[in-house]
Amino acid sequence: MNIGIVGARKYRDRKSVIDMVNSLPADSVIVTSGCAGVCRWVKEEAEKLNIEVIVFSPDLQDIRAWFEVPK
Repeated sequence: MNIGIVGARKYRDRKSVIDMVNSLPADSVIVTSGCAGVCRWVKEEAEKLNIEVIVFSPDLQDIRAWFEVPK
């Protein structure tokens, strides 16, 4: 099963995220961004369980200010 898991950096319920990852089948593939918060928690927990994780990190190389990120 392929599943995308992303979240807001301000989301604070780490336990619910970890519980959700632990409920996935072992042959799952998780797609996430690796950003702070939910995405990092997902990656860390999935790696402990040997669940495959594909990380799509944003390219922020030419970003000078945070308001430019959505562009």
